[in-house]
Amino acid sequence: MRGIGLIVLAWLALSATVGRAQTTESCPDFERDCLLQISRQLSAGLSRQSLRDEVFFTTSVVLSKLGRLEEAQNDANEIGNVLTYSEVQGEIALAMAESGRFADAFEIANGISDARNRSARVAALEAVGVEQAKAGLIDEGFRTVSAISNPFRRSQAQAEIAIAVATTGDLSLALTTAARIGMGYWFSDDQSDFKIASGVVARTNEFDQYWFYEAMAEIARVQAENGDIVAALQTANAIPGLEGRSHALAKIAVVQAGNGAIDDALATSQRIEMAYGDQSVVIAIADGLAFHGQLEKSLDMARRIQKTYGDGKALQAVAMRLAAQGDFGKSTDVATEIINVNEQRNALSSIAMQLAQAGRLEQIAEVLEQVGEARLRFDTLLDICVWLAENEKMADALALAEQLGGRGDLEELMVSIAFVRSRVGDLAGAIKIADAIDDDMFRAIALARVAEFGN
Repeated sequence: MRGIGLIVLAWLALSATVGRAQTTESCPDFERDCLLQISRQLSAGLSRQSLRDEVFFTTSVVLSKLGRLEEAQNDANEIGNVLTYSEVQGEIALAMAESGRFADAFEIANGISDARNRSARVAALEAVGVEQAKAGLIDEGFRTVSAISNPFRRSQAQAEIAIAVATTGDLSLALTTAARIGMGYWFSDDQSDFKIASGVVARTNEFDQYWFYEAMAEIARVQAENGDIVAALQTANAIPGLEGRSHALAKIAVVQAGNGAIDDALATSQRIEMAYGDQSVVIAIADGLAFHGQLEKSLDMARRIQKTYGDGKALQAVAMRLAAQGDFGKSTDVATEIINVNEQRNALSSIAMQLAQAGRLEQIAEVLEQVGEARLRFDTLLDICVWLAENEKMADALALAEQLGGRGDLEELMVSIAFVRSRVGDLAGAIKIADAIDDDMFRAIALARVAEFGN
């Protein structure tokens, strides 16, 4: 690891190695086209196609977000890896859908070809269908997602359409939309060319019912959040399946607990018929008690939940509340009581973020060391650095990145810090950070991401 503070000094001094593109000189007005061009020039000097792919993926996504879709496609065409190309096609399709170009978006999304479990093609078709639903084009949205051949994912996409309608505020229409999940596909007159005729015609009831119940449960949650508990309960009770109905009631009770209505949450939880269906509710109640200052009662309940259900999420919630109140010693002690390794790591990760927000940066390393899993440790450090950069603590963010970032992490952290600074309007600071990145690929990516907010 490099000496602590070298990156900060490089940023402050605007130092650069011989031959490095001087972006602050060649792009004096932070012109985005200039920054994108330098990014492409840097990619040309990279030795491997896979590295160049990463740069062109970024420039293509940035151009998509800017609405320059033809240029985005041109950069995408420079990508050699099929999976990376599929991913960026999904980004372009989404940008087209967001701009109202639904036919073009569908053509691109439907043409994506990959074979991974989480298909870029399926994700793109779902995203386009959701955007159509948000625009009031529900029939068109259902037609788009009917191109998804996997019946489980098709029903899931239909559920996302219904949930998207709920977020627009028209809950009655959302309920009507949810009722269409899994229906009207095989039995409609307009059998589209991209429909898949196979054994699933014999019926995908479990898929259709599962996602129908999920959509209804989510709509009930939205109703509860809007304060209409009566309507939320009616929606939940309209779900015929025991598991789906219990799930919806649990969501309502969680909202009530979060609002401090503990007695109401308990009353709703008593309606849950499925065994252990109240698990999420009692966790939310323990969290609500902690939030409202009843820490000992909350902690006792959380311990009983872990003993009864084998679930440490309530202890995790209490630990987070203690950290938010500044009691980091007790918070860490509670976190170490959690039996489940992943839940304990998540609790410690949350405590580390709270330490950063409290300005106690010197204690973060000790907590992060206990996290154990390298990826979660990095993700936590990334979140902390981003928060510091967003809150005008850029030097702290850079110093922490250099001190705690593992091998190969520093450049990625600096890219994110540069992006955050550009997003909050500090283009000069963002470019200084990008200039201090040694690795050409990461510097190119940083400049491309900064270009999104350029002039």
